[in-house]
Amino acid sequence: FNNGVNGFAPQAYPLGVGTVRTIDNENVSYQLAYTLPQNKQDPEGITVKVQSPGASLGLSYGVSDSSYDRMDINGDGLPDRVSRVGGGFLVSLNLGYRFSSTITWPSGGWGVGNISNDSKVDINADALQINENATYSLGASFWGIGGGASYTVARGIMALQDINGDGLADQILKRSDRSDNYFQVKLNRGNSFGETEQWNAPAWGRAVADGNIARWLPGENDTINYTATESYQLTAGVVIMIPLIPILTVAWIDIAPSVSLSGGEGGSALTLGDINGDGLADHVLKLKDDQGVYARVNNVGRTNLLKEVRRPLGGKFTLEYELEGNTVAMPQSQWVMTRVVLTDGMSNTYDTRYEYGDGYHDRYEREFYGFDEVTQTEARTTSIERSITQTFYNKNYYLKSRQKQSVTKDSRGAVWAKTANTYVLTDVSAGSKFPELRQTDTYYYDGTTGENGSVKQTHQKFSYDVYGNILTFVDAGELFTTSDDITATITYWKELPAYIVNKPEQLLVKDVGGATLRDRWATYEDGTGNLKTLTRQIDGNRKSKWTMTYDDYGNIKAISDPVGYTLTYTYDSEVATHVIKAEDNFPGSEGGPYYSTAVYDLKFGQVLRSTDINGNHRVNSYDDFGRPQAVFGPYSLDAGGTPQCAATIEFSNSIPKYDTEGRSVPVVPAGAVTKNRSDSLLGCGEDPIDTVTFVDGMNRLIQTKKETDVNGQHGMNVSGLVVFDALGRLVQQGQPLFRTNNRYGFEDLAAQPNQPLNPSKFIFDPVDRTTMVMRPDSSAPGGYARTTTTYGFGSVNAGGPLYAKITMIDPEGNRVNGANRRGTKVTFKDVSNNVVAAVQYNNGASITTAYGYDTLNQLTEIRDAMGNRTTIEYDLLGRRTAITNPDTGRTEYGYDAQGNLISKLTANYRQGKEIKYAYFFNRLKKIVYPFSVDVVYEYGAMGSSGNQAGRISKIIDESGVEERYYGRLGEVIKEIKQVNAKTPPVQRKTFTTEYVFDSFGRMLEMTYPDGEKQYYAYDN
Repeated sequence: FNNGVNGFAPQAYPLGVGTVRTIDNENVSYQLAYTLPQNKQDPEGITVKVQSPGASLGLSYGVSDSSYDRMDINGDGLPDRVSRVGGGFLVSLNLGYRFSSTITWPSGGWGVGNISNDSKVDINADALQINENATYSLGASFWGIGGGASYTVARGIMALQDINGDGLADQILKRSDRSDNYFQVKLNRGNSFGETEQWNAPAWGRAVADGNIARWLPGENDTINYTATESYQLTAGVVIMIPLIPILTVAWIDIAPSVSLSGGEGGSALTLGDINGDGLADHVLKLKDDQGVYARVNNVGRTNLLKEVRRPLGGKFTLEYELEGNTVAMPQSQWVMTRVVLTDGMSNTYDTRYEYGDGYHDRYEREFYGFDEVTQTEARTTSIERSITQTFYNKNYYLKSRQKQSVTKDSRGAVWAKTANTYVLTDVSAGSKFPELRQTDTYYYDGTTGENGSVKQTHQKFSYDVYGNILTFVDAGELFTTSDDITATITYWKELPAYIVNKPEQLLVKDVGGATLRDRWATYEDGTGNLKTLTRQIDGNRKSKWTMTYDDYGNIKAISDPVGYTLTYTYDSEVATHVIKAEDNFPGSEGGPYYSTAVYDLKFGQVLRSTDINGNHRVNSYDDFGRPQAVFGPYSLDAGGTPQCAATIEFSNSIPKYDTEGRSVPVVPAGAVTKNRSDSLLGCGEDPIDTVTFVDGMNRLIQTKKETDVNGQHGMNVSGLVVFDALGRLVQQGQPLFRTNNRYGFEDLAAQPNQPLNPSKFIFDPVDRTTMVMRPDSSAPGGYARTTTTYGFGSVNAGGPLYAKITMIDPEGNRVNGANRRGTKVTFKDVSNNVVAAVQYNNGASITTAYGYDTLNQLTEIRDAMGNRTTIEYDLLGRRTAITNPDTGRTEYGYDAQGNLISKLTANYRQGKEIKYAYFFNRLKKIVYPFSVDVVYEYGAMGSSGNQAGRISKIIDESGVEERYYGRLGEVIKEIKQVNAKTPPVQRKTFTTEYVFDSFGRMLEMTYPDGEKQYYAYDN
């Protein structure tokens, strides 16, 4: 094997080559000759020389067809064993180190029997390749002078050659026994050959011959391949006789010097070859003594290139292509996508163009490395045109197709954004390298300069292990300081026999001084790599640990949080994928265990029925596409889960239309109707509230209609017309309007006059930031109240570091043209998008609030205009542990390993007198106050009445005892309050308040403790 560098490796795997090819040759020849013998005698009458001057004319005709050969039939570049049999092809694929077992590639015969040319040799049409050849020869000789000429013609009538540009050898037949104006083709399908197709081959309009004896060859020369050659030879000689004994003539020596002249020239030629560089085989003709080259150009062209995609909501996008290549660096050609036109199915079209730089083909590796530059241009030739130019490595095998940088420009060529990547090649093993992305630089611009005019910059750095896993990540943050730099270090758990090398074992984050900011680590199951435990450092010796176990299918069987609360999952028995039961580990003394169940529609993997821990059901149904069709809430179902009302929520979608061929035609725009019913304890809801939504072919919401009453009339509130710009951004939103007709249909506002109605308008910069919002206001100049936003860079304080600067002026400020800085707010942000300062103005005087952050971008300080500071502290899990404020003093917070708040110490209490919170797992059981009565919470057990399971059933505090009962949706429907008055407990009064809510969460009734009722009614 060729080692690809400088030689050949020893043979390691004998291929078992066997027979190379089998070719059958059949020939027939004719010859006509005339000779006139002549003798030369000496003076004594003795014959001393015999000569036979004469002439000859010959014709030979032959056919060769191969039935077994080595050729690449599957397009992988390796020669396979291929033989032709009656029912198709027998193929042994070349695997690179051996041949596969024989497989059959079905292919019917040509159905033409034997092909015959004027009773010459019959041609078997079922072969791999067939070639014809014929030779005419003429010769003559006379007394030492002789000469001859021959004319040879070769024709290929059957071949295995790629004709449609897919890289697979197709069967091609162009008969010579008749003047067909087409090729017969069987396309290679990758594992078989297709049916015979006729590919049109228009007449050349001239004879495929040289106008001489070649025309006498029976049959047609317009075949797959054709060549003609002429050759000639002329010889002349003389015999000089020298006697051995000058006086006697009984012996002599003959010396016969001679000269010869031979030559030849090519004649006409016809072949399949790519003449126009599109990568497709054209039929090319070059006639002798004709300066022109003629071609039947292959019309496959863009065939098999994706042309159009019609989306189910009515949108579509079309693609256009052009050929790139045929250069020194890229000698082949390639179709590249140059245009994408996206249509939303309404009236909006989005045109994106693509331009390419230089392509590169590595002749050593025989591989195309891509283009060095690709430019994507949107909204071309408009004022909002923008382009994104990406450059790539394409001269190195290991770096090919990796992005160097990306630059965003506007229509003027000004740069708005840029990112750049730096790669380093690292040796992995002998002859193998890994392209490491070592650094990514991000540049910030103000839109007024070229690529070299960046205002700010930041970067991230990376390092890797031998498996390509990231070992360290460094975020430089602001480059004017190193105090915000962070370094994340990752180690990995590996199990090489199971090919597991990428499971993070520890993640450690530190600041520039080496202080730990985050620390977490994990353990994994042997053999599977499933996560077993995840532990996070809190502070000191305190840790937070999660534990997971799995079933034999790799599903999570149980998960336990840091305080021991565990959820156990049961999966369906059919596909072992869907959770049909979730159960916790609350003990019986705490009302547990609690569990909920579900039943799935296995066809779509969707929940059909779910039952919560209080036994309340929810039933779902789906349409033929798996979309929600109806939802029956708990108030629509009886205790067994059987529907007693119409669905709480109903969905209906646009019904597809069909064309005359039965193909689905999208309804544009696509709409959906949602019907919401207000079921409750009082019974089933009556008239639902209808909401209709419409989306365009890009799935953008373009209209919403909602049922309502206006001035005593029933109808639909219709959202205003939306208008998008050439980049697809919302630039106008009309005001809503009321319609009493066309309840569920789309309101085509674009076709109506005066639309959009009093629109709000939006203007953006090239990177999609809002620069102006215009709201209709008859009292404002021009009828619009304007809020403007400008973006740039600036310092909070003179001489200070540079930040992104956003200046917003509200409508009042714009009304007075910014006089006295009225209505102006300036915000400064760092490269992490944190607000570092906000400046407002009062009669022209600035009022600045500054913000500080730690290296993880957690807010740590707020400083007002008077210099008052509020500071915030965090633990290693990012939980707020203290706030210090000049008004309230210092407040400290404590947490358990799960994150539950367990203590709160305010400035009003001394150490040890903090408020404490007690839990069972994650359930709050008690609040302990240092100077007042504790608050105690009780919870309903599994199976409790009043839907109390898992919910607060009783609260005991200094004011008394409160009991709670719930509805099926978890809403409070009854409160019983016993007040701790200054009377004996048996004389203390109890107050009961009851509520009725509907499925929208709206209160329908309220019953006061004295029995008085209050009712609520709502419009549509």
